[in-house]
Amino acid sequence: MQNGTFTRCAPDKFFDSGGGFGNYDTDENLVTTICPENAGEFTILDFQSFFTQTGDDQDVMRIYDGDNNTSAPLIGTYVGPVGAFNVRASETNTSGCLTIEFISNANGTSPGWEADILCATACQDVIASIDNTTPAINNAGVVGVLPGESIDFSGSATFSLDDTGATYDWDFGEGNEASGPNVTNTFDNPGTYTVTLTVTDANPQECSDTDIITVFVLGSNVVVDQDLFTPEQLIEDVLVNSPCASVSNIIASTGISHSTDEPNGIGYFLVMELIFLLKMACY
Repeated sequence: MQNGTFTRCAPDKFFDSGGGFGNYDTDENLVTTICPENAGEFTILDFQSFFTQTGDDQDVMRIYDGDNNTSAPLIGTYVGPVGAFNVRASETNTSGCLTIEFISNANGTSPGWEADILCATACQDVIASIDNTTPAINNAGVVGVLPGESIDFSGSATFSLDDTGATYDWDFGEGNEASGPNVTNTFDNPGTYTVTLTVTDANPQECSDTDIITVFVLGSNVVVDQDLFTPEQLIEDVLVNSPCASVSNIIASTGISHSTDEPNGIGYFLVMELIFLLKMACY
């Protein structure tokens, strides 16, 4: 760090006066302004580490939202071990610059800081989409499989400006993750899982969007989340999911009031003059 105004972007870094390997000096009173390289960009300081002297003899950094002017709006005051954090110029700051003031006292020093200097633009519109699955999504908007079966997922995204460098990250809701537009996951255990696709562009702000889908893995006992399925949806769209079949006259009951001589959570459905018994553990 030194007095002056500088135009910098990645891969440049912002260090204290000691550089990457030494402490800053005592009795420093420095003001640095960092501006982006291109019009329409703004500066982000992404601090990887920050450690200044604390206590009665504090060494203090102040960061202002403007160019070469400590009378600009104060973003924050930073002292001591802070850890990783970032500071960015605001949307109303037309210069896109940040001004950093650092004052140290005469009594001791500390390792200081290291920050990446990033030049960013406002986020573009990103719209993520889970387009297809194999097996396909049923009428309830759910993918149903048996334990140990795999599902293929295909995702995409639309970008209002540029898709260069975009990443596609999947969270399958049961501990597994994957990357890329087209992925496969095996679901080993019964349950209901929310699969999330997150698409992130290459902007240093990491502009992103998500889309989700529900996977229902059937087990020997079907545990029904009644916020997710009605009995009709469970039977018609999960247990019986065929364009050649239809179900009518569904009667379902849960809890302790169904029958004294049958387990709780018994459901019946009637089709083609016959009564079929469906046993499920509904809680």
